[in-house]
Amino acid sequence: MKLKVNDSNPGQVSVEHDPALRSEVRDDNQREYLVELGPFQPRLPCFPTNPDIPQGKQNRFSPRWYDEYPHLEYSVEKDAVFCFVCSLFDDTPSKEKADPSWKTTGVRKWHKMKSVGKSKQGKLVQHFSSQSHKASLGAYCHFLQRTKHIDIQLDKEKRAAQIQEAQDLEYNRQIILILLDIAKTLARQALPFRGDSNEDGNFYQLVLLLSRHIPNLKRWLTDKRLNPYHVTYFSPQSQNEFIMLLEKELRGKVIEEVKCAGMFSVMADTTPDEEHTDRLSVVLYDISAPLESQLKDCWIFRRRRTRQVLDKHKTSCRQ
Repeated sequence: MKLKVNDSNPGQVSVEHDPALRSEVRDDNQREYLVELGPFQPRLPCFPTNPDIPQGKQNRFSPRWYDEYPHLEYSVEKDAVFCFVCSLFDDTPSKEKADPSWKTTGVRKWHKMKSVGKSKQGKLVQHFSSQSHKASLGAYCHFLQRTKHIDIQLDKEKRAAQIQEAQDLEYNRQIILILLDIAKTLARQALPFRGDSNEDGNFYQLVLLLSRHIPNLKRWLTDKRLNPYHVTYFSPQSQNEFIMLLEKELRGKVIEEVKCAGMFSVMADTTPDEEHTDRLSVVLYDISAPLESQLKDCWIFRRRRTRQVLDKHKTSCRQ
């Protein structure tokens, strides 16, 4: 995200929201814009892993760190973390003692971010408790008081509403993943989603079953805070949409596997259903490269074995 150039203020240049792409912040107009946006804190479905970190250790960024350190930023471009206030106010008296990677190159040693016991502090604690960060935080608070911008005041109610909205989005995402998993299981077992009524169907009953063991799902069913626009996703339309999403994902994976396969075959057949309507079934069989190599080796072995049997048979006939 960039700040648009203001023709009446030619000194104002574009500013990237991603900290890795962001150039040095030079004036108060850029600072005010970035403070209004807040730290760049994307919540990806799955963050990339760092291949340089050994297996068994924390090898990717965790979005839970946003809650512990509100001024932490994550760069999608560079897969690294930065400090929001230190990048905005790096001209403090303690900047000589500051680690420049939190402002310029970024930090991505994920296995060293959290503390291990009391004696070995993690990089997060080391930076956010450092004198250089505290100095930048003081300059940040002074800037807020000096600008008096209504959108960047420390409004506790507004901040609480923003935090609640972000939590609701993440919470709803987790619930949708559970509902998709239920739909995937029913489709895998070829079970109907609905019965004589929606409440008697397998989908709804499985949701009730899991809610007795998953507190978040139970809270999602009983929480009335979001009413009157609370959505349950229990309707036939929602269940059909889940099936279509799963079909699209499965079809994409099958197409990808077929493109990478050495060879494949297609079989099609029809069979009548309960309404005596022919239903077409298509079976796609593909052979991956390792299996293809095994079949080739097996064919060569069988060919050699056949020659040995024939030679032995010819010898016995001569005798």
